[in-house]
Amino acid sequence: MSRQVICRYCGASILTLNRFCPNCGAANPEYTPPSTGPIIPETIAQLQEYCEIHRLPLKDIHFHIGENYTKPKAIGIFQSGDSFTVYKNMADGTRLIRYQGNDEAYAVKEVYLKLQEVLHRFENQ
Repeated sequence: MSRQVICRYCGASILTLNRFCPNCGAANPEYTPPSTGPIIPETIAQLQEYCEIHRLPLKDIHFHIGENYTKPKAIGIFQSGDSFTVYKNMADGTRLIRYQGNDEAYAVKEVYLKLQEVLHRFENQ
C-alpha cells in the first residue's frame, strides 16, 4: 500500500504511488509502483483515494463516490447505515439499483469495474 512522503522540491505531501508530485510536477524519488496487477479498492474510502491518486475527472464522467446523487445521468455508490448502494441514474430520471447490500467490497468493485470501462471508452474517443 502507499504511504505519505514530502516532495523535496515544494514540500507538498504526496503518496508513494504518485510518480510525480501533483503540486509542482517534480519526479517523486520515493515512487513505488503497484506490485502485481491492479489493486482493486475494497472500501469507499480506498476508491476515493484511488480516484484522487489518478486524478480521475469524476464529475466530468458523472461518477459520484460516497454520494447519493439524484440528478439524471450518473453512476455512484453510497453508504446508508450498514447498507451499500450502487446506482445508475438514467437520463429520464429513473434510478437503477445495481447492488444494495452489506458487502462493501463487492459494491466498490462494481463501481470500480464500471469506472474502468468508462475511462477506457473515454480514452479511446
